[in-house]
Amino acid sequence: MVETRIDDQLKRCTLIPVDQKIATMAGMIRNREIHGGIAQTIILATA
Repeated sequence: MVETRIDDQLKRCTLIPVDQKIATMAGMIRNREIHGGIAQTIILATA
């Protein structure tokens, strides 16, 4: 059941690997602009 749901989500989503460039940009955004979690800044960095 859980595996099926995970597979369904993976089919609908685009996975973007977090490389050093994205991680650095996310860290910069977090330190200067956003006072939230790193997940939100990674999303912004990849947008």
